[in-house]
Amino acid sequence: MSLMRPGTKIPFWSPKFTNRADVSPPFLLRLVAGIGFFSVAGVLVYGVAHALGHTGSTVTSLPDGLYIAILHCLLPIGISYSIFANSPLSRPLLAVYVLILGSATALGYGLLGSLTDVAAIRASVVLLAAGTTLFWLFRNSRMRVYFALIAGRPVPPELEEHAERLEATNGFGTKARQTIEWLVESVELLILLGFIVTVFYSFYSTGA
Repeated sequence: MSLMRPGTKIPFWSPKFTNRADVSPPFLLRLVAGIGFFSVAGVLVYGVAHALGHTGSTVTSLPDGLYIAILHCLLPIGISYSIFANSPLSRPLLAVYVLILGSATALGYGLLGSLTDVAAIRASVVLLAAGTTLFWLFRNSRMRVYFALIAGRPVPPELEEHAERLEATNGFGTKARQTIEWLVESVELLILLGFIVTVFYSFYSTGA
């Protein structure tokens, strides 16, 4: 008798099988996974464009490169992969991402940190955005139910009567949800197109 656990095959670049295949991540969490793939795609395309010398790069040191690689590539890969795998690791990975991005922004580092020179404004915006995100991640009812289910823990007593409603389709319109899911599944094609456009732009600008 096989010891393989039953699972559901997921399209696109993702784990072949999921933990708790009968549980679907909340829509907002799937949206985060899609944004993570777009972040990775952007870094890859930017890397090619930078290598060809067609960007006004702000990456001038090893720390800058590590910051971009970790925050905009490695962490998004881990977050997206763990969400599609229904892994409880998606929650701490998201929390780490929010804390790193928030700290860097508050210190005036990175693109978001350069939007304003007023430290008080940066700190206020970071506290509001990071606090809201972490509250949603750890205290939102739907998220609490989801992470309890995939971790094999009982649903909190105060949420048991609402579990079925919390797992139902959320308030987003069907067309909007289908559009987002189509974009997530099409990221692989968008990455390829990005590379093609970059190469053609290189040939055009160099007169090759």
